Amino acid sequence: MIRIRARFAWLALTLLPALAQAAGYKFTSFQYPGASGTIFTGVDDTNRMTGYATVGGNPLGIFVTAAGSLATINPPGSVSSMPKAINRIGGIVGTAYNGTNYSMFQDNGLGFGPITDLLFNQDVTGINASFNFVGNFTSPSLEPAIYVVLQGVYNYLYPTRCIYTHDPAINDSNMVVGNCVTERNTSLVFTWKNGRFTYYTPPSNMLYVQATGINKAGVVVGWYNDSSGLDHGFVLDAGVFSTVDNPAGPNTQIWGINKAGKLVGNVFTDYNSPTAFTATPQ
Repeated sequence: MIRIRARFAWLALTLLPALAQAAGYKFTSFQYPGASGTIFTGVDDTNRMTGYATVGGNPLGIFVTAAGSLATINPPGSVSSMPKAINRIGGIVGTAYNGTNYSMFQDNGLGFGPITDLLFNQDVTGINASFNFVGNFTSPSLEPAIYVVLQGVYNYLYPTRCIYTHDPAINDSNMVVGNCVTERNTSLVFTWKNGRFTYYTPPSNMLYVQATGINKAGVVVGWYNDSSGLDHGFVLDAGVFSTVDNPAGPNTQIWGINKAGKLVGNVFTDYNSPTAFTATPQ
């Protein structure tokens, strides 16, 4: 099973300094002790968080309880791990490295279990409370593509407006959000549910859009590039894109959102040293 080793118990996030309030959010920073960089990739509806920190040059999976207690995620035999998402009952998916090969893992509530990679270049990026999961693979046409596993059945998503897709997330309603690149090399966000695709065209100042998370209400989060190459966080709610930037640095990336609208992600002053953050609606 996944070995979650308690360290630095009760390192409460509420005790860390709030950097500022911006766009209706209160930002709180977090850096794993001794790490050169930390990224939060997911938050569940009870405010537990997962992500990874770079320690000694290797990514180390981390888990933060709602009370702020900190632990590490260490799949058996791995030397490093990169958790990608967490569901509301604590299930986690991600990628682990054993020194030779990468493998996908899932904590199914009963302990660690590998995910069999049935597809070429398969990865896993999201999980919901029913332990349905989503991820990337390389399609027969050798393009990046998306799959979703519902009750153990693989579904392959090929939106007609996209030449390739990547990095999906899934919510508890089995709605999938993904990233779409068109024939004109423009960037769209799409959602999929029950076989139906819905597309969202970002404003013109969003040159490249990366959707990374979705909550049960269907609110999507992620980040985009501007004309200067800087990253900005966004929230997509009811078809409207809104920018949400952490004032601590010039580059914000948002990875996850829970039912209360709490955001997690990271901010960069340089790309070698990310700092994780939470953003709570005010």
